[in-house]
Amino acid sequence: KRLEDLEKSLKAESKPIPPAFNTAKKKAADFLRQQSERSKPRDLTHSAYSSLLTLTITP
Repeated sequence: KRLEDLEKSLKAESKPIPPAFNTAKKKAADFLRQQSERSKPRDLTHSAYSSLLTLTITP
């Protein structure tokens, strides 16, 4: 959600979106897709990793 907001604000200010931002967004999308493909609620390490990844990507 915050990635989308950042993207909107960058577009609103008509600044070029940094390539690193697009890369991070793509990685997040890929990860979320993988996670939904094999969603295991009992897999606590996976959800912990997911949280960590989210914190890392979120500006």
